[in-house]
Amino acid sequence: MDEKLLNSLQLRINSQIYTFETWSSFTKIYEVYRVSDMKPMIAKQVGIWLPENGFTMTEQYIWERRKDLQGVNLVGGISNVSFA
Repeated sequence: MDEKLLNSLQLRINSQIYTFETWSSFTKIYEVYRVSDMKPMIAKQVGIWLPENGFTMTEQYIWERRKDLQGVNLVGGISNVSFA
């Protein structure tokens, strides 16, 4: 995994960037994202490819895997504006 290249990208919590690492008998697949600009890049293994079995991916949904916001607070609001 080329961390220098990945760190140069503007990764977000909803990024869908995947990379892989090939070994002699298998390949690991990782998802790469960042919780915020102030937090380090995260690379989590989400699957593996084996010549005899093919591709196997984790059954966890993307937001279940990324639910740890590492202390980042989200701010939101609702506006009730009529455009009539």
